[in-house]
Amino acid sequence: MKRRIAYLALAALAFILLVLIATRWVGHSFVRGFLGDLLVVVFLFLAVKACVDARSGAVALGVFIFACAVETLQFFRLAEALSLAKGSVARIVLGATFDPLDVLAYAIGCVLAYAADRLIRLRLIRKT
Repeated sequence: MKRRIAYLALAALAFILLVLIATRWVGHSFVRGFLGDLLVVVFLFLAVKACVDARSGAVALGVFIFACAVETLQFFRLAEALSLAKGSVARIVLGATFDPLDVLAYAIGCVLAYAADRLIRLRLIRKT
């Protein structure tokens, strides 16, 4: 139970950072684009781990596949096809611009989330 609360708290912190990136760093393409995409998969990893007792590798892989699926929908311009209004929550979540570098950001984010999770768990195991 304590572990899930820790994941939930970290997910909340990541979400706050995502909101700050989306609202405060509008003109900074690297921060908003690349780091934002990296952080969004970290957020998803933490949120899933807070809700489901699953292996970290499986969660990281699932989050990566999900993120790539969303990026694929951006490639096919789903937001335009659905006539989602600019600035709407649905369009922000789905995204509108395909960028192959986003896949790299997703991969790095998933690897970092997995590695950090493993390191923390190993240290907790050694302390007990």
